[in-house]
Amino acid sequence: MLLRLLRLLSDARGIATTREVARSLDVSEGSLRGMIDQAVVLGYLAPLQPDCSRVPCHICRERAACLMGGSARVWSVTDKGRRLLTERSALETSQAEAG
Repeated sequence: MLLRLLRLLSDARGIATTREVARSLDVSEGSLRGMIDQAVVLGYLAPLQPDCSRVPCHICRERAACLMGGSARVWSVTDKGRRLLTERSALETSQAEAG
């Protein structure tokens, strides 16, 4: 399930809500929050910190999920998470070719 979460977040175009991600993974929002917490502890996800110095809030494309004005959180797949996905994808490809 962790790999599915990382793939979904890695492939995401734009911002997805907790509800959308939970629905895509067929889990509750509470379970998703637990999965995210675990992925953070393992170093596969990291919270993004806003850089408000470059773009004013009223034109920022991420204002709906801004960390500054509300309780929304934005997560990014870390380098470690991307390596895991790459390694897993290579393993799956070699298994498919072998069998």
